[in-house]
Amino acid sequence: MAIELVCQVSFGLALLLSTQLAIAAPPMSKPNCKDHCGNITIPYPFGMGKDCYLNKWFEIECNESAYSSRAFISRTKMEVFHFEVYGGVIVKSPVISSNCAGRESNEPINLTGSPFYLSDRNSFIGVGCNTRALLMDEPIRSVGCDLRCHGQKGIDSREMLPKLVTTDSFGNNYIGRDYIDECKMQQDDLCSGITKCVNTHGSYDCVIDPKWIIIISYQHYK
Repeated sequence: MAIELVCQVSFGLALLLSTQLAIAAPPMSKPNCKDHCGNITIPYPFGMGKDCYLNKWFEIECNESAYSSRAFISRTKMEVFHFEVYGGVIVKSPVISSNCAGRESNEPINLTGSPFYLSDRNSFIGVGCNTRALLMDEPIRSVGCDLRCHGQKGIDSREMLPKLVTTDSFGNNYIGRDYIDECKMQQDDLCSGITKCVNTHGSYDCVIDPKWIIIISYQHYK
């Protein structure tokens, strides 16, 4: 499974990766294995050092310095922020773009051959104009969304969820009128999760915070 954004996209993702593991051990490190990287507790099947993890997909590298310690899943190079009890791992999400003149960044997240798979709990959000955001799998299959802006008369924003549920929002009721702060007008939070409200011409956008995260998950079966 690869995740790729095509052409000028701002991208936020809460990604849940899952794998079915027949593991009876509780969520703690194996005996005689280092169990912390800085203030991050490393539970089995993840681990650091020989014979401390289930297999190479669960090997953790701890990069230590005088100022901080950072944990990475070795095979994916994803930085770990937190291991949740019984199955969740919060990792740092990269910003991905391709086919964007002057804005190429990073490689697509590629889960091909890994023990992880995408869960239907994921949120997949693309923000921008004339942008395509894609989830791609092998053999060639893809799902995603196109975001179109119709000149200066409106903004089309679409949130694409893995179950193919789409939501469209934002109008242009105030085009040509006095400036109105849409974000301050609303009593309730317009944007939630990893987004924040930003005013546009006659409406608002829910813009993704640059410090996005990914959640990866695994399951224990006794």
